[in-house]
Amino acid sequence: MVRKSSTPATSIDDSPGLAHLVHRLIQVAAHNCTLETLLTELANVLGESLAADGCAIVVSSMPSGHLKTACWFGGVTEPVTSFVLGRYENLMRRLHCPQTLIVPDLQQQDQAGEGPCPSTDRTVWQELAFSGHAPVSRAILEVPVCCQRRIHGVISLMRSHPHSWTMEDAETLETVSQQISTLFYQACLQQQVAQQALYQQVINQLTMAIRNSTDLGEVLAIATQGTTQALQAQRGLLLRLKYQDLLLRGHIAKELPKARVTIAYEWCRPTPDHLALMTGTNASEPPTSFWLSDCELCQESFRALKPIIVKHRRYLAHEIAAAQIHPAFATNQFGASLVVPLESQGAILGFLVFQDMQPRSWQQAEIDFAELASAQVSTAILQTETLRQVQALVEKRTSELQQSLAIQARLYEKTRQQLDQLRHLNQLKDEFLDTVSHELRTPLTSMALAIRMLRQVGMAGDRGTRYLDILEQQCAQETNLVNDLLALQELEANQVPLNAEAIMLEELIAALSEGFHRTWATAKGLQLVVEATTSSLWMQSDRDSLNRVLLELLTNAGKYSAPNSQIQLKVMCQPGAIATPPQIVISLTNQGIGIGSTDLPHVFERFRRCKGVTQQAIPGTGLGLALVKRLVEHLQGTISVASTPIPDSEEWETCFTLLLPQTLTILKLPD
Repeated sequence: MVRKSSTPATSIDDSPGLAHLVHRLIQVAAHNCTLETLLTELANVLGESLAADGCAIVVSSMPSGHLKTACWFGGVTEPVTSFVLGRYENLMRRLHCPQTLIVPDLQQQDQAGEGPCPSTDRTVWQELAFSGHAPVSRAILEVPVCCQRRIHGVISLMRSHPHSWTMEDAETLETVSQQISTLFYQACLQQQVAQQALYQQVINQLTMAIRNSTDLGEVLAIATQGTTQALQAQRGLLLRLKYQDLLLRGHIAKELPKARVTIAYEWCRPTPDHLALMTGTNASEPPTSFWLSDCELCQESFRALKPIIVKHRRYLAHEIAAAQIHPAFATNQFGASLVVPLESQGAILGFLVFQDMQPRSWQQAEIDFAELASAQVSTAILQTETLRQVQALVEKRTSELQQSLAIQARLYEKTRQQLDQLRHLNQLKDEFLDTVSHELRTPLTSMALAIRMLRQVGMAGDRGTRYLDILEQQCAQETNLVNDLLALQELEANQVPLNAEAIMLEELIAALSEGFHRTWATAKGLQLVVEATTSSLWMQSDRDSLNRVLLELLTNAGKYSAPNSQIQLKVMCQPGAIATPPQIVISLTNQGIGIGSTDLPHVFERFRRCKGVTQQAIPGTGLGLALVKRLVEHLQGTISVASTPIPDSEEWETCFTLLLPQTLTILKLPD
């Protein structure tokens, strides 16, 4: 049964069900941004709303003219497919029929020898041959999709059993088809706008790359990949021409120049059948190249100075059957091609090639975009070649200047290092003079006063003895200062031998503790607390050096500890790892004047004292910790220090940690 298409008698306002359906269709269009998803959802809504077993929508997309089909049946949605209309002659006739097709029982009509429609042999369901799990179509209701009085598609409802379609069903579907046509072509226009925006984005990106990048390979990659993706092609090639005679680079119509074509860059869209190959950027394999005379497609584009369009393989078979096509084009896989010459000022620099596996009608907007991209690439190639020539000249002219600048830079750096060294030495000199003048002047003053008092006539014996004690004390202080300086000098020159012997740490620490108690218990009320992992802890080391290290650290702790505080001395043996001997760990912790973060890195430097120490009248030469560090290194160990403020207190906790081998390695001293 065929019903002539006319204006539907049913209006949207008069039919609440129809109005609700149209409203659902508008909502679907508002929430789907692509043609594929739009068609799928429209077929789903129509099939469910009109109680059909299946719904198929076939429309011609703008501007390509390719047909897109969406199919829904029984809750199953087929993926949207796109195809060339020319492959379906019966469907072409159906799309030219302006009549509504109503078939209550397709099987009955086939048995009677009646065609479903005077202008078509088969229905949409029969022609497109949907997937095998689709139900068998018995009852068909088809209406054309019209826009501006032109048929651009068809909507087909299907039921798997015979069904008597009503005139109301046909009128409803005709009304809906008009709405679907409007929604679809609005989506097509939006897609066109988005595509043009994408084209402009790629051109802008390519322009920025040409302006900002000096790497031609990067520009070629952006041009090939970006343009291919924007055109939704499956493969893109950028071919460079290398002329044997540069004078023949310009376009010559009569004679084909001798030139090689090289694949500078290749990009392929990953698919299950064809994985992406990046031969143009693979440094391990040489790029594919061939002579210009070996490829008819390149020759055509070279001679015509315009794009060469290949819609499908039949073009190759009919138009250039006798031509040679280089295997790089892979025409057995990619049937559609667009070859655009890279031309600038009459010179052909190469070609941009875009390919698809399926037949394709290249639209004028796509060709214009490809030509614009090729113009950008041509500009980039010429700029790069010009820049390379200029750079070669500049490099030649500036080579001597760079050498001169390098020599000047080395002289400047050497001068700067010497100035820094002199500045550092001057600073050390000032610090040394300040420390030494104070540490020498004070004892000398005391000695001079004691001598003057001894010269007085009638000096009593006790008073004379006291002044002699002062002289002896100050002379010992001066002697210790000189001895420390000499000891530092010998240690830095590696002139001090190691006298290794077995040392019981318990005995050594006990002697030091007794001396510490005599000196600091009465003077400041300090208490030394010793913690050891075992009472029989021993080590093989230089006794004098180890004793001097511990004595200097205890003296330092006594000077800077707060009155009536505790000093903790911890000794333990740390087992060594594989092929590593065990080590003795000694830590000494006190509470009092701390070491600031600025002074901490320099605490072991000679003549270096913390800020404020001199003002607080704490005696010292600034050599003790420097001597300790050298002695520890002499004992093949390491020393570290940490100082942190105590919360809710003005005092700091300072800890010196020694790490010494339990057994020394005796080395021969240099002669």
